[in-house]
Amino acid sequence: MKFKTVIGIFLLGVALIAGIWRYENAEPPELPPRNPTEVAKPANEPEPRRIAAPRNRAVLPPNPAELSASLRQVADTTADRDQRLRAVRNLPADLGPAEFDQLFSQLQQPAAQDETPWGLEFKNEIMDKLCAADAPGLAGLLTGIYESKSQNTVIRDYALQHLIEHYQRLAETDSGRIPRGELRELTRVLWDAVKETDSTIAGTALLGLSRLSTKIPDLDPARVGTAASRLAGDLSSTLGS
Repeated sequence: MKFKTVIGIFLLGVALIAGIWRYENAEPPELPPRNPTEVAKPANEPEPRRIAAPRNRAVLPPNPAELSASLRQVADTTADRDQRLRAVRNLPADLGPAEFDQLFSQLQQPAAQDETPWGLEFKNEIMDKLCAADAPGLAGLLTGIYESKSQNTVIRDYALQHLIEHYQRLAETDSGRIPRGELRELTRVLWDAVKETDSTIAGTALLGLSRLSTKIPDLDPARVGTAASRLAGDLSSTLGS
């Protein structure tokens, strides 16, 4: 998935180093249309819990007997790769706790296949599925994957992209409210990522900050612009040397 709008002239230099925004030739999925007739939630109705577990908590895979046939195929490292990929794509939207734990566990564990195009696509598809299902603990999971230096750099970048898109979806809901603690954590993660100028991660973080700053007033567009200009200047110096 990639951002569909042009962020601004100052990000053109950043875009040169942003690398792939997962599978650049694919159109990002459209957000569900907002329903203007939807009745607002009662004031006393609790918000859904989005971060259900600390980001550094390792999730253990469940007993295979608790999994559907599709999930068992996803988890089966001896199965045909194309079949495993199709199994991920065909997973239902109404996954249960055991299914979420299985997918979380697979993403948390670095594997030799992560160094292959198939392995990258496989984990990208799992992240897509979890985002579509708005899995409990998703933000913590994605943050933990991004922050783990034992993970493949591209997978860390994918996790950061999914984290950005997750919060963009939340910001574009009717309520648009993101708890203050989550917003502080998101801001910290993205500005930390901006410092990783030795990979595509800095560009991804700046693109995300620019996109989210139009939806979340607490993010400072001026600071984003200054950081992007500085990074673009560093890039120009590097290319000119």
